Amino acid sequence: MVISSMGTDVSNGPTGIAVAIADGHTSDHARRSKVDLSDKLAKHDSSNMSRKLKDAIYTNDTRANLIDLMVVYVVGK
Repeated sequence: MVISSMGTDVSNGPTGIAVAIADGHTSDHARRSKVDLSDKLAKHDSSNMSRKLKDAIYTNDTRANLIDLMVVYVVGK
């Protein structure tokens, strides 16, 4: 499974991050990187979480408000 959360509001705030990606390896990667996923999510700190895991995509100023889009891709057996 892969989940991608995308959203831009022209400037993307102070981070420049518009997209974060998580997959079946994210929790193992977070554990190895000493990133506490539960703590980051409880604090609504997904931008720092995805930045530390190198799962963030930076767009900086997009000059467009594209609202939010989430894509979930699941492969069956």
